[in-house]
Amino acid sequence: MKSKRLIINLISNIFSFVLQLGINFIITPIITEKVGDAAYGFIGLANNFVSYANIFTVIINSMASRFITFELTKGNKENANNYFSSVLLMDIIMSIIIAIASAGIIITLQYFLNIPNELVFDVKLTFLLAFINLIISVMNTVFSIATFAKNRFDLSAMGNIIANIVKAILLIILFNAFVPKIYYITISAVLYSLIVVLINFKFTKKLLPELKITTKNFDKVSIIKIIKSGIWNAINSLGKTLLTGLDLLIANLFLGADAMGLISISKTIPQSIENLLVTIANIFSPQFIYYYSQRKIKELIKYVNFSIKLIATLLIVPIAGFIAFGTDFFRLWLPSKTTLEINTIQMLSILALAPYFISMGNYSLFLLDTATNKLKRPVIATLIISIFSTVSTILALKFTNLGIYAVAGISSIFWCIKVFFFNTINAAKNLRVKWYTFYPQYLKNLSVFSIVIIVFYFAKRYISISSWIELFVYALILGILGYILVFLMLFNKEEKKNCLIFLKSKINTIKRNRKQQIFVVVIIFTICLGSIGVYYKISTDNSYKIEQLEILNVAKEDNIQSEKNEIINQNKFIHISLDDFIIAFEDISKNNYDSIFENDTFSFLKMLNDKYGAIISCYTYYENDNKNFNLSECTDRYAKEFEENSDWLKFGFHTYNGGKNYAKTSAEEAKNDYNRIISELIRITGSEKSIDKVVRLQNFAGNEDSVQAMKDTDNGIIGVLGADDKRRSYYLNDEKNSYLYKYDYYEDDGVDFFKTDLRMELIENIDEALNELKTNEDLVDNKDILIIFTHEWQLTKEDIKIKLEKCCEFAKNNGYEFDYPMNRIK
Repeated sequence: MKSKRLIINLISNIFSFVLQLGINFIITPIITEKVGDAAYGFIGLANNFVSYANIFTVIINSMASRFITFELTKGNKENANNYFSSVLLMDIIMSIIIAIASAGIIITLQYFLNIPNELVFDVKLTFLLAFINLIISVMNTVFSIATFAKNRFDLSAMGNIIANIVKAILLIILFNAFVPKIYYITISAVLYSLIVVLINFKFTKKLLPELKITTKNFDKVSIIKIIKSGIWNAINSLGKTLLTGLDLLIANLFLGADAMGLISISKTIPQSIENLLVTIANIFSPQFIYYYSQRKIKELIKYVNFSIKLIATLLIVPIAGFIAFGTDFFRLWLPSKTTLEINTIQMLSILALAPYFISMGNYSLFLLDTATNKLKRPVIATLIISIFSTVSTILALKFTNLGIYAVAGISSIFWCIKVFFFNTINAAKNLRVKWYTFYPQYLKNLSVFSIVIIVFYFAKRYISISSWIELFVYALILGILGYILVFLMLFNKEEKKNCLIFLKSKINTIKRNRKQQIFVVVIIFTICLGSIGVYYKISTDNSYKIEQLEILNVAKEDNIQSEKNEIINQNKFIHISLDDFIIAFEDISKNNYDSIFENDTFSFLKMLNDKYGAIISCYTYYENDNKNFNLSECTDRYAKEFEENSDWLKFGFHTYNGGKNYAKTSAEEAKNDYNRIISELIRITGSEKSIDKVVRLQNFAGNEDSVQAMKDTDNGIIGVLGADDKRRSYYLNDEKNSYLYKYDYYEDDGVDFFKTDLRMELIENIDEALNELKTNEDLVDNKDILIIFTHEWQLTKEDIKIKLEKCCEFAKNNGYEFDYPMNRIK
């Protein structure tokens, strides 16, 4: 391969990667802030489900590029045409099968996944769009072969850049013009894939006009040959899915939707690194196939070693930098997260990154399996080790306290073992050379990586980062230092000399070539424009306005703080609540209990009251997600018992059903929903004494008209419970929302807002979280209101019950009174 083509392919693909990374950088915090971690986790889970289905498409598509390129290299255009048309027809058949199978999965989704009731519709639509995107991507596979076969990765990168820009524009419009939904991500992904497939179709017509789409060229022999090789890749994909692709599903089933959300967030950077790794490695694949098809094994080995060194050169610095400074990055990127959550996300990210900094030095060896068409050994190895990994993870979840770290860590350990002890030896065996042929360069790469990361950690001891500007400056300085170290340690004397000669020649070429000068200017302009956009996003982020708000509004804050002190009557208090409440009402209506406390949920709540004096609010749906039960069907035979316990057990409005919130509803609709639920609750519980008038609305969402309408009615609300993170609570503006987040309370036009503090599903270690309330100087003097909640359906999990009980014990031992916020409002 000519160095010019390699460099063009490399630069264009890196530029495409950076653009995609920039989109994720801006969009991810917006999504997690506006829809929550649990909802965000379902985006990753939907993509994982797509990858499960994609295993079957691998049978045909994984080897299509190899066989078509192989035949074109040998000049057999007729055979190449047979493969091309045959693969396209098989893709159409597989797309139909996927469409039918996915319909069944989506219809029954809520029965085998832990999905919050309010997210069921959004999650199903997200999955539907994800499967549509898969079908488009399957059809795109055959058209992407042209840029692969002609080694024009720069053209495919151009198509990706165009599609990413359109995707970014669409996301900005959707998240700013409409109520935030997780399925906006998959809508944009579908548009992205449509653009890419159209662009690749055009490139196919241009680069490979000799390939014709016709049923006459369908060849059973060609399909059978592809399937015989592709079946091993499919099994390999199955093994890799068991090894690294089940983490979100396992987290959902064993730990819940919120833990799954944290894992999904933590994988954002590792997945970007993996994408870059795969993108760079694939650039070398056509040349691997060429050398192997020509039986030029010595040249192939030399080129493989070159690819190993180049990939490591590009990736050592960013991976080492992220491991060393990831905590600072996440703290700035996700300001709504607590210190405990940030540390958890960073640890999960490092665990997810482990396979990539172990394999970055020999990732291109994976491609030799395909180039040599020797897939059996690696497939069997992957499958065996993945089974051990999956079983070990499940056992760890059942019999240890590793929790979320077991999900992220065990698979990474097994993957690293496979990379180090199998892949390097297997590649040498495929080429029939000595088993240690590729180890010297690989081990040298790991040694250089270790030195760079030690230098970065040493530098970190003397660096304090509190803003994006500081992070950018230090990243630039340390990045330059890191690449100088890599260059000095990884390249020999002759390679260093050749690199310098090459750079000088390129600079001279650019000086003489007007087109290249324009190209460099465009690249610099784009980078500057992107940097300005990122800076604008950062500078306008609510979380970084807090200090300015404190300076400008000291007098106002002091006034509100004194008002807050009056409200809480000088005494600390704790309030516990359950959202999405309706399951227990259905249970007591369908069973002839002698008491409501024969129901598991009510029994547990009574234990908390008897043992600790806890008071509980249950914020209620009108109808369940399946719409086969609603409050009008609930019995009122226990009304007297509810009334007798109304001093500690109350019920309030949450939302009409799981698919509805009140950010966009009219005042009349909100008022009707509220009155309907409250009237039923009074009938069921026998008294207005059982009604809580400070409520938590679905998704902490409600426009001012809707909230005021719920206030101006019989038994109307007098306050609402705000978000447990920095997403905007209801209709408060940035300034008021920031104040609520800092001081726990805000009063606005007769409506009292209380910040929610702890959501049980998100707390990995409840002891650490509660201890932080006692030891964190920023919280100790200001945590006199402690609002804790979970969801009713989460009480089926023993760990959630344990966490709630520990909160009650903490409150009892630290001077908190159990009370309702509505009792504290004058």
